[in-house]
Amino acid sequence: MSSRADGDVLDAMVAQAQGGSRAAIRDLILQAQGELRNFVAARAPSLDLVDEIVQAALVVVIEKIGTYERRGTFMPWLKGIALDLLRTEVPRLHRQVDLHPDRLDAAVLAHADARLEEPEDEPWIGHLRDCLAPSPAATG
Repeated sequence: MSSRADGDVLDAMVAQAQGGSRAAIRDLILQAQGELRNFVAARAPSLDLVDEIVQAALVVVIEKIGTYERRGTFMPWLKGIALDLLRTEVPRLHRQVDLHPDRLDAAVLAHADARLEEPEDEPWIGHLRDCLAPSPAATG
């Protein structure tokens, strides 16, 4: 399906949600949450923050669905909400916890290991390890 068609499908769900349909809100969230999670994960410094931002963004959508103007731009609107939340939350985290970039990669891997008993449960964890591992030339 093209992104315009996706936007039209989401806008149809939004119209129903704005009309008071709880089922449409549920369907809208289910339809959008995967793409939103990927978008936030690419920008957040920790997996915990991804969950927090996605949940907060979806709550904002539920609260402000009436203000959205249907024009095939629901996902950009939702991603904008998530970016605003990230811009607020990341500086707050930096003030609370010492998140140095040189320790961030290890923290993300440690968190992922704690969440997964066996890395094979999630193929991306192995790819993440490969990307973050020092290259043989760098260690030699």
